[in-house]
Amino acid sequence: MNKKTQHLTKKEFFLKYEKKELVGQGAFSNVYRIVEHKSQKEYCLKIQSCKGIEENGKNEIETLSVLNHPNVIKLYEMYKIKNKMFLVMEYAKGGSLMDLIEEKSRFTETEAAFVILILLKALKYLHSNNIIHRDLKPENILLMNSCDITSILITDFGFSKFLQENEYTKTFCGTATYMAPEILKQEEYDTSVDIWSTGVILYLLLSGLPPFFDYSIPLLHRKIMNGKLYFPKEQFSTISKRAMKLIKHFLKVNPKERITIDQALKNTWLLKKSNEFIKQKLQENKQLENGQEMNGTKEKPKLNK
Repeated sequence: MNKKTQHLTKKEFFLKYEKKELVGQGAFSNVYRIVEHKSQKEYCLKIQSCKGIEENGKNEIETLSVLNHPNVIKLYEMYKIKNKMFLVMEYAKGGSLMDLIEEKSRFTETEAAFVILILLKALKYLHSNNIIHRDLKPENILLMNSCDITSILITDFGFSKFLQENEYTKTFCGTATYMAPEILKQEEYDTSVDIWSTGVILYLLLSGLPPFFDYSIPLLHRKIMNGKLYFPKEQFSTISKRAMKLIKHFLKVNPKERITIDQALKNTWLLKKSNEFIKQKLQENKQLENGQEMNGTKEKPKLNK
């Protein structure tokens, strides 16, 4: 598919794609499920006002245009139709990670470790391409299939920025609960703010609660900048010390003391628990296949005549 901006009329576009239901809405955009007439493949269509594509919209388009990773949402085509941009993107029908957190309340250590491992690998790819996300949160992590954490996608690159190695920025942006202390202090920061957000997500996956919370945004900011972590017994009595230790490494207030992606990817707890998850999944799949064979529902191989 062509990632360069193409020019079509609205009629021409909808001769190629059929618009289905609205699946999301933003201040300057609407998101729909669409189906390509020829292939019958499902895609996601983001219709964005050109007036709204100033800093954030421009960032997202520029970022997605250069990315190609299995756990980063794909931008397939871009069309300029009158005063709007039509972005044809990968369609994730399984909802968001936050939807699943609300449904499950909390994840097992094996599930949480696997999700964090996938996120870290995707972040390593982004950072190696000099891209900082700056709004990593469960709402911006989508599932290709319902309840399936093996196929997650990082999305919403509206706050993303190209940042060269050893370069810093000071823009105040993100979502309060997941913002790193250095952003709130309006200090210079780099890609390590994404590592902080990953730590918040890990805490949330294991407990069902964010590590820092207050109904007052100024008080919430103060708690984050202070960085004092609590592990309530009700939520963490069954959680291993190694898991909590990794959370502490992620949520170091001083970014220079914060764990790096490469260090986190070598973490013993993370590797052990994510491998356990993979083994469990392989075993479940094998049992499912055996059950299908016993019931005679598995498709038999076709014989050549």
